[in-house]
Amino acid sequence: MKIAVFVIALITWALPLRGQDLHRNEVFFGLGWAKSYEKSIFNLSPDAKSSPELAINIAYLYHVKEHLAVGLHIYGFSETTPKYNVDGDNVTFDLSAFNLGVQARYIFMRGSIEPYGYLALNLASGSAENKKSGTLNYNGFSYGGGVGLNKKITDKVYASLEALTSLGSANWKQRPFINSTGKKFNPAMTAVVANISYRWGAMK
Repeated sequence: MKIAVFVIALITWALPLRGQDLHRNEVFFGLGWAKSYEKSIFNLSPDAKSSPELAINIAYLYHVKEHLAVGLHIYGFSETTPKYNVDGDNVTFDLSAFNLGVQARYIFMRGSIEPYGYLALNLASGSAENKKSGTLNYNGFSYGGGVGLNKKITDKVYASLEALTSLGSANWKQRPFINSTGKKFNPAMTAVVANISYRWGAMK
């Protein structure tokens, strides 16, 4: 009974705005929590697994129709690695892992709340930087998607909570250390981010 009342209240809350003027363009910026599936960052034995400290999400959407949008995005994470021994010194690396790509998004319902889902195809790219060792880079690909819920703040400003995931394959451009067993890097990740977005340009 409580669930039915909640659903009715939710629909009632959203429907009065269904006839609102829709906007063609939208930009997102979000921060949150991420989990990486890379278990051996530099392919050493022993090695450290990736432990993201901050998730980042930036996107631009073009709303093609009332329920369909396409866009560009970049999402990923950053962290400071544990210490590694480099030429007798114990140093850390600033690791950044990002996915740059395109997405197709479906907005299930328009109104003061908007549930949505999307599919994404990306180029995976990242780096590990240290003043002593310089910068290591990797490249590859990833694919995935996400689901979320938009909440209207003003006519043009929305807030959203979004869960996303991606799978893929990537390689360091060079062997990270002399004793590294290979160049593979796993760009797969899961994240939960809180976004703020801005919309403009009437959809005619």
